[in-house]
Amino acid sequence: MEVQASRPRPRISLLVPTHGRPDCVRALLARLQQQTVPDHVFELILVDDGGDPPVAIDVMQFGFACKVVRRWNGGPSAARNTGLALVSAPLVLILNDDAVPAPDLIERHLAAQEKSDGRTAILGTFHFSKPALESPFVQVLDQSNLLFAFKSLVHGQKYPWTYFWTCNISLSTDALFNVGGFDEVNFNRAICEDTELGYRLEQAGWSVQYDESCVAEHEHILTPEGFMQRAIQLGIYQTRMNVKHPAVGIGLPGLPPDRISRERELRKAITSRMAASRELIARLETLEQTHRGVVLPRSLVQDIDTAVGVQVMPYWMAGIYKEATGLDPAPLMEVPVPQPMMV
Repeated sequence: MEVQASRPRPRISLLVPTHGRPDCVRALLARLQQQTVPDHVFELILVDDGGDPPVAIDVMQFGFACKVVRRWNGGPSAARNTGLALVSAPLVLILNDDAVPAPDLIERHLAAQEKSDGRTAILGTFHFSKPALESPFVQVLDQSNLLFAFKSLVHGQKYPWTYFWTCNISLSTDALFNVGGFDEVNFNRAICEDTELGYRLEQAGWSVQYDESCVAEHEHILTPEGFMQRAIQLGIYQTRMNVKHPAVGIGLPGLPPDRISRERELRKAITSRMAASRELIARLETLEQTHRGVVLPRSLVQDIDTAVGVQVMPYWMAGIYKEATGLDPAPLMEVPVPQPMMV
């Protein structure tokens, strides 16, 4: 670990886990050098979670305090917990490594925190960046609730634990310590690990307030296939959420209570729907090739949003099946991959 010379205690610590994305790290560091607040106001704690190549930066080149720590790959929860132990500010701003912060991001978070009524996490925006929006599918994700529900949020309103998203969120450092930090044992992937923490924070009296003035963009392209594969992980970790916190009630309504019947119903649902899902993915992959850089009509965005919301279900159920039964769902998902076709 490298640490700059001692300086006044910062007002806010930026906590960023990263793994094998040096280009993202360089872009983020460049943006942080352009912040409107003085350098002494914030520090960056960058946790290299076993990335290859490892993060290699000279912390002395930055005006702001920068701490870099490398650890074995244990996932974002473990990485954030490692970084949390190094925080020296009373507030923490958690960002993704592929975040593109606006020049006044830190200033805005500090202002929002000063105005908050206590026990409030400030959630800023995280729309996709202009380069990412070259992808037609990313346009759909940005304008829908399929990934993040930003289009449904209202500036200044408070929301429950399900909106505790660690893409661009600030809160009290003590609050994170008081609830035990991230659950790195049960939630070791970059999915549900933040909302699970949000649930424990809500139990301790915390809420999430949306502030659209705290702007960061998302420099990332998620493909149709990648989105569907992500749904498998969502099913796995939502099932774990149910086990740890039964009161949240996430699950498939109407499933039989006994294990054998539930397994049979899940198998049937997955196998009966998978062909249609694969066909949609093929159509969307073709759209990625033919319409890259083209702004999709709103009607087409809505149609794709609706179709994906339906056809993602067997992937989500495959995750539930895997976690609930311990069986590999891959054989249930093996259907002939259709040839790409136009939407």
